[in-house]
Amino acid sequence: MNERSGGLNRAFGKVLAERRVAQGVTQEQMWTALGMKPNPYRRLESDGRAITLNITKAVADLLNTPLTEMIAEAEKRVTPDQTDDPTTKSLRSALGFD
Repeated sequence: MNERSGGLNRAFGKVLAERRVAQGVTQEQMWTALGMKPNPYRRLESDGRAITLNITKAVADLLNTPLTEMIAEAEKRVTPDQTDDPTTKSLRSALGFD
């Protein structure tokens, strides 16, 4: 995993945790609804465990929040040095974004 994706995963986990708490939902309710075991779910919130797009969408649905909103909020939290990694630059260049 490159630096940017790791940073984005951690930021998404923090957004998830904040929104979950704000809605009064427990971690146990989340991992049960998602069909996850406790430790992997906790790692998702705390250390940026990578998750599938299906789980990401299910998380947003459970929190009645648009997935795009959660991702945008997470992206705002990723530091600029994490967006300048060589993999991201190469991909952006290959796609014609730079």
